[in-house]
Parts: sequence; structure tokens; C-alpha cells
Amino acid sequence: MLSGGLHRSQLKTGKRNLLGRQESEKISSVSPPAATPSHETLKTGARPVLQESIKVFKPGEVLFNEGERGREMFIIKSGKVSIFKKEGDLETELIQLGAGSVIGEMSLLDNMPRSASGRALEETKVTLINELIFNSVMEKVPLWLRGVVKIITSRIRDTNKRVGKDVVKFKESGLAHFLYLLNTKYGKSKEGLAGLPIRFVFYEILKTMRQPESEVRTLLSKLMQRELIQLEQNEKGEETIKIPFPEALELFNEYSQLKVLGKNLPGSGISENALKLLECVLAAGNASAQQSDKGDFIYFHDLMNMVRTQAVEFDEKYLTELQNREVVYRLEADPANSKMGERFQFEFSKVEKILLIRNWKNKFELQV
Repeated sequence: MLSGGLHRSQLKTGKRNLLGRQESEKISSVSPPAATPSHETLKTGARPVLQESIKVFKPGEVLFNEGERGREMFIIKSGKVSIFKKEGDLETELIQLGAGSVIGEMSLLDNMPRSASGRALEETKVTLINELIFNSVMEKVPLWLRGVVKIITSRIRDTNKRVGKDVVKFKESGLAHFLYLLNTKYGKSKEGLAGLPIRFVFYEILKTMRQPESEVRTLLSKLMQRELIQLEQNEKGEETIKIPFPEALELFNEYSQLKVLGKNLPGSGISENALKLLECVLAAGNASAQQSDKGDFIYFHDLMNMVRTQAVEFDEKYLTELQNREVVYRLEADPANSKMGERFQFEFSKVEKILLIRNWKNKFELQV
């Protein structure tokens, strides 16, 4: 007898195996065994079942784990599944999926380990598609289309890695950057003093980064201790986040990322006396900077006037220190204006950033 209840004699004579509608429906409603080949099946050489199967997961039951080799995909028929990532003891939910959603297909497409875990949030019924069924379908797809699918899959997985990493590592720096972006887009003033409604901030973070309010409030408290933000109430009595210094908020994000890489912000390590001289360079530049084809510059004469005005100690070694750190560049005197002495070229944005770092570095390094 062959599968489906047909005898060889029936195939030869053309007779059909007659099944009533009722019996047929009964048979089709029975879920066949899971199609994934077992270790024993592979040993004996028996062919695994090339059929879909239905499985029901109880609330809290895990469908698959991050990092494991995926041999099946799931189509959710009913219920809800949480997709999440873990880093140490920290578990971060990425998304919740319901009926009609397909999960686990990436591992079948590229044979890579699963990039996240899945857990049933309620009783969940799924259709299991194992790799044998999947591959048998893919074999019917034109070769060029299979190549396109592989490329798209690779790009999606790379994107998921970056996004997943950002979500899991959503710390102070991530919140600082997010607030900076919100302030840039929705702030009513350049300084951000109008404030961002805190309920709006919670909603945007939950929607885009999947972070709960409790976690966000903890991080907001740390940013407050660093004096990067202020929590106040507006005229309507609504709690708002005020950002007095948006540039410092974004600089903190940069500082945190460089720290992870073992690197420092530009200008770190410059002596305090050299930084005071750099303040004079900036002040002299704001008062009397000249422009050339190489950029902005000031005359030594103007720099010394500012040094005297601000009562800053001048020593050639501090100027040399700034040169060695490539903050200022010494140029030859202008033949047409030789009385003004040498010229010093610099970039306003670079000098301003270094001085901003100097003013905020201690707050960035606070252990909160």
C-alpha cells in the first residue's frame, strides 16, 4: 500500500479510493507529527514527513532561542508571541506578533543562528514549516530569484543586528541622543527651554525603542544628576523635560560611545593653562578673525591683547602644546602686515567643541 491509502492495483486500473466528504474532513483535521527529522530518523535513513504540522504553545513556553540553529519557521494562527533579546540578565522585548505573522524564516533562508528568541504570551497555535518543506518549495523558485532573496535576507539580518544592539544597549547615551533628536525636531526654541512633554517622550521611546517608562525614568534621573536635563512643570501642570544645553547632550552620547571603544573625546588631555590660552584664541577670533584661502586666522598681536585683557598666563610652551595637538596652526607673518606678527589658523567649531568638552567632562565622568 502507498501513502494516502492507494493500492498499486488501483493506480493501474485508475480506480479511486472513495472517501466521503465527512471522512476526508476528519482525516485532514488530524495534525500529523512534527516534520523536523530526528537524530534516529537520520541514522536509519527513513525519510522525514514532508507535511506541515500544527502545534500549540502554552503561555510562557519558548518557541525558539536566540543563537540556536533554526530548522523550522512558524506561522501564527492564533495567540501572541513576544520576540526578545537577552544580554546577561537583561531581557529586552523587540516586538509582539499576532495571528498571520511569520517568524523564524530568516534561519531557513540563510542557515544562520537565530537572532532573537520567541515566547508565547498566551495560548498560541502555530503552523510549523520545517526545512525540508521549505527547501522543496524553494527548489521550484527560479535561481535568480533565490539569489535576490539571499541578498535581501543578508541585508535584513545586518540591519536587525545594528537595531537590536542599539535596543539592548539603550543606556544613558542612547536616551541622550534620542532627546537631542526630539528637541531638534519638536523644541520650540534653539535652547530647548520650551520643554518636551514627558508623556510624549515616553510614547516616542516606547514606540521606537520598546523601552518601558520605569527604565526611562531611571535614565532621566541620571541625566539630571549630570545637569544635562531639567524636569519641570509647564503652565498646564504637565511634567516636561527641558534641555538647556542641547550640544552638551549630544556630546555626552559621543563621549559614551568613544569610552566603549577605549577612546577619548577631541582635546582630552590638554593642560588647563593651554585651554585658557585657547579661550583667548577663540575670543580674539570672535573679535578680529581674518579669512584666507586656508581658513580663519588671528594675528599674534591680537592674541596677546586678549591674553592681557583676560589676565591669562602666557608661555610659548602652551602655544606649542596646542600646535602639537593640531588645534591651532602657526603661519608665517603676512609680508603686507608684518607688524601684527605671526598668524595662527584654527577652526571655530573645533575650538568650541574642545572648550565645551573641558566644561562638561567632569559631569560626564560622574558615577551615577
